Amino acid sequence: MPLDASNTMVKISESGWKPDEKGLQASYGNAGGWRHMLLCLKGSLEYGINLREGGAY
Repeated sequence: MPLDASNTMVKISESGWKPDEKGLQASYGNAGGWRHMLLCLKGSLEYGINLREGGAY
């Protein structure tokens, strides 16, 4: 969602995690993955570099 000419807000919403310890841990791990992906996107948009290149993805 564009906020103005130079800022954008990204919202990520997930559902379906089981309400138990395993589901909670999986959701936390997934949240860390989204954080990493957003940082990679920032590097690509602002500096033109691919931070995922050569990664184990």
